[in-house]
Amino acid sequence: MKTTEKKLTQYFLTTLILIGASYCNEKQEWSPSTPIYSEINEIIQVGGTTELSAKILRGGNSKIIEYGFLIAQDQDPAFIPYKAIKVSITGDIKDNFTMTANLEEPSMYSARAYIKSKTGHYYSPVIEFFYTGSSIETSMEITSPKYVYFGDSVRVKFNSTDLSKSQYYAEINGTSAEIVQIEDNYFKFTIPDSINFNLEQDLGNIPPYNDDGIIIRIAYMTKDGLITKHKRFNFTEPIFYNVYDTIPEFPLDENWVIKGDFMKDAFIKVKITDANEYLEIVSATDTLITVKPSEGLDAEHPSFTIYIRGKEYVNNFLTYDQGDGWF
Repeated sequence: MKTTEKKLTQYFLTTLILIGASYCNEKQEWSPSTPIYSEINEIIQVGGTTELSAKILRGGNSKIIEYGFLIAQDQDPAFIPYKAIKVSITGDIKDNFTMTANLEEPSMYSARAYIKSKTGHYYSPVIEFFYTGSSIETSMEITSPKYVYFGDSVRVKFNSTDLSKSQYYAEINGTSAEIVQIEDNYFKFTIPDSINFNLEQDLGNIPPYNDDGIIIRIAYMTKDGLITKHKRFNFTEPIFYNVYDTIPEFPLDENWVIKGDFMKDAFIKVKITDANEYLEIVSATDTLITVKPSEGLDAEHPSFTIYIRGKEYVNNFLTYDQGDGWF
């Protein structure tokens, strides 16, 4: 095997590292000092250009001075911002931006979206991709339901590639996905059950924004080199059914249950909202979470904080009593 082919194969097997954050479905009360934050949505290569798109998630009222992307070869651009390739625009925007970078040589690159405001610079999680060079024309379409869930199928279509002569790979948040169907110009894979939604934060300036996305990475090797594409998809939100007209009973001699749907997560956590106490989980399925009882729960205002798939949900079990009118 030639040296170039070995290098491309090595790049093809490199695991994408995605940095995630905790999220909260409760309405946020932003202070003026809360940073604005960006998230890379997609990276597409067409011919000799690389197109990057990102969205802005806002907090407070800090004005955007500059925004764009930092790209570095074989390094994290956040740690060498003055040496990184920079594509940027000055001024404020609403929520999305797309820019094109002209890279010189085929290699592994790392990219971060960034925002500069009066309070500082804020970076998105890093995404790694391989730039193939101007000789390869990329044409790839990824289709799926509007919201994906464990076990759902995602279809990847190539307009000009014979997959029978290529190596190909799919992963979600760094987890390999099973290929379930292969044709001449497309393949399908399923969303695996073991996706990691609890990745560690990297630079310490990523607040808990309410975002529902996962990153799907597609890569395939042709005779000309490796082609990759990253795309953000929405993941189905959990639904909770524990709502009562009167305060429910939580006996200490019985396990407590939280009912709902789409609650699957290998890393689920439950704690009493007003106490720094995590409850022991007996079992957890799509529709039922069972936990050990605890004396720390406020019987008059019971509330659990549930961490599912990297996001935080506060489940206040009671709504109102028609006789007394309390909330």
